[in-house]
Amino acid sequence: MMSLVGRKDEALAMQREVYAQEVSLIGKQDERNLQTALSLADMLIGNQDFAEALSLLRETIDLSRTVKGPEDSLTFRLVANYSGGILAAIKANGTADASDIFYAEKLLGENAEKARRILGPTRGSVIDMFRDLPVFRKIAAHIRATETPPYPSEVRFVVSKRT
Repeated sequence: MMSLVGRKDEALAMQREVYAQEVSLIGKQDERNLQTALSLADMLIGNQDFAEALSLLRETIDLSRTVKGPEDSLTFRLVANYSGGILAAIKANGTADASDIFYAEKLLGENAEKARRILGPTRGSVIDMFRDLPVFRKIAAHIRATETPPYPSEVRFVVSKRT
């Protein structure tokens, strides 16, 4: 709510504190904490703290797969938010980490169809995954075609503004 009235930094600090307290009280593997991590990551992306958000999402995806299972709606939402965070970083900064791009391509490839089968084609996270998957395939193919391994940690993109 605070972020709605222009107090994003305070809201983000409070969300970080909630997350830290939940980790200390109930542990990272509790479902409530996984939800809090997702909320914190959303706020971080909105605040353009992409590196922290993506790091938190990578960790939380792995935890969610263990705790909730690889075919749970929370796991699918985390995957969709991870890919969305990378695209937001590219749009905002014109850069992304090549390993993040390859990981997102892999995650989306593994999860998009399963999510559609389990959750249905109209769920927001499913729509997001199918929207993002071809973008990541194209970006990853471009990196593989123009760069040689080991791939650079940061890849620059020219982001055109559509009118």
